Amino acid sequence: MTEFNEDCNECGVSMKIIRKEKELAECDMDDMTEGEMADYMAAEMSGDYGDWAIDVVTYKCPKCGKIEIVEYI
Repeated sequence: MTEFNEDCNECGVSMKIIRKEKELAECDMDDMTEGEMADYMAAEMSGDYGDWAIDVVTYKCPKCGKIEIVEYI
């Protein structure tokens, strides 16, 4: 994953990564096939999100302390 390339819009200092985690993407079950639902539920139960994972990265400005959370799909 590349470094977040935006500066803090409060003070202009480069934001730093303070946390990275994977989360299960939210899906509309009504639009999924039975196979997709089974795959999604298996990923949810096992904790191995595979193709259903999104990266959630939390950034913090070292100067003013502003927090920004970004999801990468």
